[in-house]
Amino acid sequence: MTKKRLGFWQRTRRKKDGLDTCLHNLAESIRIISILIHPFMHTTSDKIRKQMGLWYADVVWEDAFEFNMMYQEQVKKGEAIFPRLDIEKRAGRT
Repeated sequence: MTKKRLGFWQRTRRKKDGLDTCLHNLAESIRIISILIHPFMHTTSDKIRKQMGLWYADVVWEDAFEFNMMYQEQVKKGEAIFPRLDIEKRAGRT
């Protein structure tokens, strides 16, 4: 491989590593949010945890203070937990 081509692959690898880190941090943040909202939005918290692949784990308050507890859980696409509202449609302006 030429030097120029090798540089491209190294840059691409760095971007992928950065994206992996970003998505992991986002998933951990959502996991913590699901714990914090559980006392007053338990159904929503359960839906979030199910989509995050955490359906098997009980909600434990102390886990909100730990980061990096998710390890190879599979995030699953599901229906929108907070669906977008079409304000014009609700106002009768269609």
